[in-house]
Amino acid sequence: MKKFLLLSIGLLAIASDLSAAENKELVAKPVTDFVKQCVIYQIHPRVFTKEGTLKAAEAHLPRLAELGVDVLYLLPVFVSDDDMDRKGWSSSQIASGMNNPRNPYRMKDYYHVDKEYGSDQDLKDFVAKTHKLGMKVMLDMVFYHCGPNAVFLKEHPDFVKRNKNGSINTGHWNFPVLNHDNPKLREYLISNMEYWARDYDIDGFRADVAGAVPLSFWEEARLRLNKINPDVIMLAEGLAKNGKNQSIAYDLDYMFSWYQTLQKIYQGKSPASAIKSTWNRGVQSSLPGARYVHYLESHDTTCKTLDSKRPNKIWGTELVDTALVLNFTVDGVPWLYNGQEVADTVRHNIHATKGSMVIDWPNGETPGGKARFALCQKLCKLRHTEKTLTHGDLTWLDNSAPDKVLSFMRTTDSEHTFVLINMSKEDVTVAVTLPFERQVTFSTLLLQGVRTLKNVDNVKTLAIKGCGYYVGKLKGPLYNKQARKSPDWIHDGIMYQIQPRAFVKGSQLKDMTKKIPELADMGINILYMCPVFVSDDDPEGWSPRQKKSKMNNPRNPYRMKDYYHVDPEYGTDADLREFIKVAHKHDMRVMLDMVYLHCGPNAVFLKDHPNFVNRDKDGKILVKGWGFPGINMDNPELREYLWKNMEYWVTDFDVDGFRTDVADAIPLDFWETARERLEKIRPDIGMLAEGTRPENQLKAYDLCYGWHKNFKEWNDAVKIREAWENMFNARPKGGAKFIRFIDNHDVANDDYNNRVEKRWGFKRVNMALLSLFTLDGVPMIYNGQEVCDKARHSIFGQMPIDWDNGETKEGKARRAFCTELCELRKSQKALRRGDVIWLDNDAPNEVLSFLRKCGDEKILVVINLSGKSIKVSVKGVDGSFKPLIIEGATGDAAKGFALDPYGYFVGK
Repeated sequence: MKKFLLLSIGLLAIASDLSAAENKELVAKPVTDFVKQCVIYQIHPRVFTKEGTLKAAEAHLPRLAELGVDVLYLLPVFVSDDDMDRKGWSSSQIASGMNNPRNPYRMKDYYHVDKEYGSDQDLKDFVAKTHKLGMKVMLDMVFYHCGPNAVFLKEHPDFVKRNKNGSINTGHWNFPVLNHDNPKLREYLISNMEYWARDYDIDGFRADVAGAVPLSFWEEARLRLNKINPDVIMLAEGLAKNGKNQSIAYDLDYMFSWYQTLQKIYQGKSPASAIKSTWNRGVQSSLPGARYVHYLESHDTTCKTLDSKRPNKIWGTELVDTALVLNFTVDGVPWLYNGQEVADTVRHNIHATKGSMVIDWPNGETPGGKARFALCQKLCKLRHTEKTLTHGDLTWLDNSAPDKVLSFMRTTDSEHTFVLINMSKEDVTVAVTLPFERQVTFSTLLLQGVRTLKNVDNVKTLAIKGCGYYVGKLKGPLYNKQARKSPDWIHDGIMYQIQPRAFVKGSQLKDMTKKIPELADMGINILYMCPVFVSDDDPEGWSPRQKKSKMNNPRNPYRMKDYYHVDPEYGTDADLREFIKVAHKHDMRVMLDMVYLHCGPNAVFLKDHPNFVNRDKDGKILVKGWGFPGINMDNPELREYLWKNMEYWVTDFDVDGFRTDVADAIPLDFWETARERLEKIRPDIGMLAEGTRPENQLKAYDLCYGWHKNFKEWNDAVKIREAWENMFNARPKGGAKFIRFIDNHDVANDDYNNRVEKRWGFKRVNMALLSLFTLDGVPMIYNGQEVCDKARHSIFGQMPIDWDNGETKEGKARRAFCTELCELRKSQKALRRGDVIWLDNDAPNEVLSFLRKCGDEKILVVINLSGKSIKVSVKGVDGSFKPLIIEGATGDAAKGFALDPYGYFVGK
């Protein structure tokens, strides 16, 4: 095989072997996104099915589409020469021991399908079905040589090169070499490609031994094929040194050295870092922007001797998995060889006879086969969804185990993907230096046997099992961008959520207005109110949550009918004006809840604007989540309607800001324009997104929801810290501002039989509230929380807070505690504007410990999240801290703390 490859490489380097210096003025031609994102699957028909025919292969097409394949590359299916003279056979043909004269790379007739594979119509049918499933077909063209009985030789003996004595000149494979100096031969071959593209709707061509054929031929062929199909795909079996290949002719080249390097790594002859060297050499010797196919196996690698073995048998499933992960995440286009996706180990050979060598498809039903298919499917999906892997620059990262581990980053202007692969079977602890100024975290895209041990600045230390791998995504570089500047009232805010149907008996705004002084006395300065606009009363189309509530009330406050008026259930438009006016007198801001993802089926604007909602081709309304009509954000008139709606509430009602429902499901540019327009009316407008889209706070929003399961339960300090770090590191500078809450209208609604107060108890809720008020962001108290309310709540019906509970011992204590927390936050600038500096401690799962630092001001916070007594030492703090608020805690920063269940210490 080595000899075969060396001969191939020597031939492929013959034409257009330009140095990087000679090519410095050239760049690779641009290609479509489809080419950049595609996954190629090579089909060798003789071994693909027992029958070895195109018809039989058709049965596999749906499975390949399900796998995520984009391009099917067929080995030559044209009529091959059946000459029995073994002197004209290639060395690999003889070595195969198959005694089959029909070498698929020794052409007899370029214009017809070999009967071995079926008929010309069978190929047409195969292409049509492939296209129907969303895939494309690439044919393998063999234009360097032909068979001794090629049909054109009878009329055109000069189509092949001849020796001085008139005998046929054969190349390294003992095949007649085509004479590309003959313009008639060129025309014949280019017309042949045009024939397949035009009459069979073929999408592309792989050029066998491309470097041995003049580049000018391929360039002319490309220009002519583009007239038939501007998106034709061209793959050269060429080398990185064929620098001009991708200037005009080709979209993709081979990189033989890539395959060879992988072989040496798995043989233990080269370190993992050799891949990096191979990649660097390829880049240096090719055109800027050049693209290569990456593979571990092909028809050539399986074609050697009688005892040839496939990689899965030689190296094992796990090592082959690492090669697949590498080939799919590095730059270039990945290629799967037939059967590789089911971990096939059956010997393959291009010289096989019918039925002698067939992929072991039943292996796909074994655990190993299913696992391989699942991995390949995930990798294909990543290619289609992660732009970094198809359009991103590649940067190799230094790591502490370069002999075994590969680490690199794929980067676009807005995103980063981190890849870590253990190319050995040994477990490794590895430190990777990341290209960031500060500690960052990634959301996992693909994971096998890797866990993070430590993050310190820009060095990430991980434990990685043998053949383990990790692919993770960091959206960025938002950490280098500055978030929008928010008004002071946001930074200094203490929020209170009013759910009207629960806040007062009867749900009237007039009665809500009467309670404003009580909230002001407690220290609240922002009132966020659930929707008070007219809701749809249609008896159909209820959400599952609405049905589950058993309130039998069609009026869901999040299913809008009229965005311009207050629902009579709550009062009048004038009542809302008065509510806002009184709140302002008590130095409170008011934020209204806007629901723009969906509306009700009887929304008033639908009479005049039926296209304000999404519809199918028959005009039927399409629903979004929760079963409500989805608003059509692609309609500019609809956008204008909603922007003016927000402007109306600010202009006519003096509203201070908006909370936007399901904000991340609506295009960000809609909210950015809304913010820009609202600021022209009210420069200090405030915006809160129910969502965590990292880009939200660049232009549109001041605050986001801190939705996260660990913030919901508040019982694992390690996970809370990790969640905080993930949210902080993925966002722009100054843009990790969240509201902090443990209860809201959604939580109370879905857990209505067991409110947080009822589930957790007084002390644990107090501990959580203290956490909300001492962390960064804006703390939020949900209505009734300040009196330890345990009454059932539902947004679907009038179920009021048990305000009488405020007169109980616990109720009075809770109100006093909330008042104390509000006073603490208002008096300490570090709690409103300071950085969060996490501190390690020796009870990391149970105890949260951090500093809030603003200038020279430091506040130490130590909180026991558990229901057990704990002694804990906090690391990284110097000096003594005078208590500001303390419960169930003794000791100090120097000697350590003894904390009762849910005990805490806050000191300055």
